[in-house]
Amino acid sequence: MKNKKLCISILCLINLISSNVNGRDEKKSSLQIYDELVKQEIVIDSLVNIINNIQNNDNDKVYLEYLLMEQYGEHGIWDKLDSTYNIVHSKLTKQNKQLKAFEATQIYCTYLNSNQEYNKSLPILNRLIEEITPLTQKGKNKLKFLDIQSTCMYELAYNLMQNSKTEESLNAINKAIDNYILLNDSAMLIEAYNISGILENRLSRSEKAIENYKKALEISRGNNDDISTSIIYCNIATLYNKLENFPQAIYASRKAIMYYPDKNENTLQNRIKLIELLNSLGVILDNAGETKNAIDTMQVANRLLDTHTPQGLKLLVYTNLAKAYNSYNMLDSSFTYFQKAIACKPYSKHGPNIANLDYLYGIYLTNNTHHYTEAQKYLNDAINFYKNNPNEVYTKSLLSLAELEAHKFHNYSKAYQIIKEAFQVEKNLQYDIFQKKLASFEVEYKTKEKEIEIIKLAAKNKEEKDAYQLRLLIVLSALIVISMFIVILIFYMRRKRAIYELKEASLKNEIQRKDFETKTLLQDVDKKLADKYIDGLEDSNKHMAKELHDGICNKLLTLEMSLKDTVANNVINELVKLRNEVRDLSHQLASPEFKSITLLQSIKLYIDKLHNSKLLNVTYYEDPTLENTTISSSNQHEVYRIFQEVISNIIKHASAENVFINISQQNGLIELIIEDDGVGFEVNTDQNGMGIRTMHERIKSINGNLNIMSSPGQGTIIHISFNIL
Repeated sequence: MKNKKLCISILCLINLISSNVNGRDEKKSSLQIYDELVKQEIVIDSLVNIINNIQNNDNDKVYLEYLLMEQYGEHGIWDKLDSTYNIVHSKLTKQNKQLKAFEATQIYCTYLNSNQEYNKSLPILNRLIEEITPLTQKGKNKLKFLDIQSTCMYELAYNLMQNSKTEESLNAINKAIDNYILLNDSAMLIEAYNISGILENRLSRSEKAIENYKKALEISRGNNDDISTSIIYCNIATLYNKLENFPQAIYASRKAIMYYPDKNENTLQNRIKLIELLNSLGVILDNAGETKNAIDTMQVANRLLDTHTPQGLKLLVYTNLAKAYNSYNMLDSSFTYFQKAIACKPYSKHGPNIANLDYLYGIYLTNNTHHYTEAQKYLNDAINFYKNNPNEVYTKSLLSLAELEAHKFHNYSKAYQIIKEAFQVEKNLQYDIFQKKLASFEVEYKTKEKEIEIIKLAAKNKEEKDAYQLRLLIVLSALIVISMFIVILIFYMRRKRAIYELKEASLKNEIQRKDFETKTLLQDVDKKLADKYIDGLEDSNKHMAKELHDGICNKLLTLEMSLKDTVANNVINELVKLRNEVRDLSHQLASPEFKSITLLQSIKLYIDKLHNSKLLNVTYYEDPTLENTTISSSNQHEVYRIFQEVISNIIKHASAENVFINISQQNGLIELIIEDDGVGFEVNTDQNGMGIRTMHERIKSINGNLNIMSSPGQGTIIHISFNIL
């Protein structure tokens, strides 16, 4: 510690003498000045100058070179990292500073993993763990060696995870967790539980993954560690995305971005993490069908890329942008980003991302160009990778190649062989998934089996030797009898079970038929009741609107005129206000005449009233092309009524502050999305009120769709789509 402070003090003194760092004469500690130098990114030049000016004193220079190695790693100056590490490690080894040499190697491997140089760091980590393990058992520095070993195990698990060696990675991270518990290192326990959750998720053990994520979240929140909390939420989002629970995935991904601190701090690590978070959210939005939002989100990540960003991360962002633009039918933009991703391939070391790019680009070329030979090459590159690293994309790649061979090259024989291979691959993948799910149960089973064997052996040793043959004969006889009995019993039970299953199947078919008839009848009754209710409601609204407008409004006007000269002005003003409120209520009850006003104009007028009432803060967006779109009167009427019902429910039940309204058109469909930040509710069709049922009946009457996404505490999104005519 004294050496570190001395080095920092020397560093700061030289820089203060050579230049005025802060432009002020305030006195500051050397540690404060060092921090400011780091923030201004001039510490590297300062370290190099000091090292070059120290003559023939390796003891003084080695610590400064150690700091320089760390700075190269932090700022992503990879070309100088290797040579500096070799110098530091060599000097520390010569000086017999074993602990510091191990620590330098561990930090070096961490930076290699950060730069995705996994093949380079893997043998170094394995050798380091082997050398350091005996030192964790004895000596005064055993806990320090144990700390370095634990971090090496963590980095090894991360390395193996990136190379899709899931089981090996899980074994390594579990050992790291045990060590961190002994060391009471809560910060690294967060990281380790988080990695364990990712690995359990890859092994299709979702419940175990969520359990580990919860452990990590509990510790990170207790430590007020927003960065770790952000990372954990990001991984939870990945899990829900895999389970196709997109609302939960989007919620968790947005939480990850919200919790990530220092989003505006322009350091390499901050930019990399923010890019990863934005890219992850964009992928989830794309999978959820919100392609436009996905593109906007990933473009934010794209604008954060610079020359120091790892090429592997650039490849990932460009690939996902190209895929999203392709889904959005913006083929030129898609091609542009595919080309950018292809340009990053020679510099990227992440096999799965490269294979995914080859697969997606091969499909793009097949569907949108005539470069079929090039498409064939990229699909084959993807397939060659997935042969050694099989996943669900392997099957998709094979089927895409088979389609290309059949439809573009007319090589039906080869296409048939590829389809057969795809079938076998999918069969093997499904078998592997099944095996992984059984793995945890097999471990428990084998443990119990061993316990039973031990008990049997103990009992057998206690028996007398002279009765051994007799007991053996009895056991053999019993086994034969039991086996025969079991065979007979199995035959009988199978026959009985077959008869039972036939009867059960017949009964189930009859029950299903009755259930279907009952449901059909109930649906017809519900529809008729709903139609009568809607017709009655419209008639009632029209009658009430007419009575309010022609009756009460006119009477209030007469009363206003008669009292104008005899009553105080404030009373007259209250009468005018009351008459206007009654008139507005009559207009709201009566449906707009859509021959003279459009649906967009009606919605805008309604939103203006909401703004004036200050009940809600409404953000409204409409597709400019809708101004020239003609919508049938009946469709406008039903959609306007649904819109009124949704806003009414938000005001009455949601306790919301903000409402976001988006209306657009795509492929002949009008889409109306209404989102609020209210309390939300459980979407349960069995407990829906008449209002929601009426909305569903109205949208059915115009052959549209209405989808409600909500859960307690997470607001509500209502998606309405219908044909223009």
